[in-house]
Amino acid sequence: MSPEYPLLEAGTLWRVGSFDRGQIVTPGTRYYHVSKGRVPGTVGFQYTVQGSVQYHDSTGTYPVTSGHAFLHAFGDDVVYFTTPENTETYICDWITFTGAGIGEHWSVLRKGHGSVLPVDTQTHQAMCNLMELASPQAALDPTVLAEAVHEFLMSLFLKFRERRQETQNPVDAAVDELLRHPSYPWSLKELAEKHGCSREHLTRVFTQRIGTSPGAWLNQSRLRRAIELLKSSDLPVSSIAEKAGFASPHTLARHLRRVVGKSPRALRVLPR
Repeated sequence: MSPEYPLLEAGTLWRVGSFDRGQIVTPGTRYYHVSKGRVPGTVGFQYTVQGSVQYHDSTGTYPVTSGHAFLHAFGDDVVYFTTPENTETYICDWITFTGAGIGEHWSVLRKGHGSVLPVDTQTHQAMCNLMELASPQAALDPTVLAEAVHEFLMSLFLKFRERRQETQNPVDAAVDELLRHPSYPWSLKELAEKHGCSREHLTRVFTQRIGTSPGAWLNQSRLRRAIELLKSSDLPVSSIAEKAGFASPHTLARHLRRVVGKSPRALRVLPR
């Protein structure tokens, strides 16, 4: 193992930065934290056990009551605080995470589901388990801890997606399914019928949300995927067309020539 490897591992692997369980803020005690002044690269998950705290960002101020958590990232224009009117003791559990790329994942999670979220008992327990794994007494291998952090974050994605699917309207569900699976050979009419909306309504809502039509977005996404595979693999063009979601190699070639002016074969010999 090279002497640089532990340093690279420490800066790259997802890990727990710091944590506290059962932090108590009594009425009248000043509790006011600003994320903007902190060095970016760390994200936080704070769960309210008892009482409430106020979370403020550019969209407004929201109470985070018992059974809820807020997500924030260091460097963001976010403030969380208790107010002088609080007459109940505030108790919270909090944990921070850091590592290469975790901020981007956190951003996607917050943009898709919001920064203040209800949290079930299972998720809160998983958070507490992470605290135990990250304690100095555990002396856990960093790769094992990184896997546990990844598992926790992915569980948040799945739970919040399921909750959103249960509450969102049919056309938003159709848009989300289209965004998740751009390489699937979609028929917009069939997708709309599956979710109980019209193709026209689906197209209108998709265009409002994404800024382009479903057909144009699918072509762009599929073309990016095909170019990536052409440059990074030796797969036959027919396989690449299928994996990217194009109906045929001929369709892929036509789109490539129109957008980049190159055939699939010519694109493969471009400098990487």
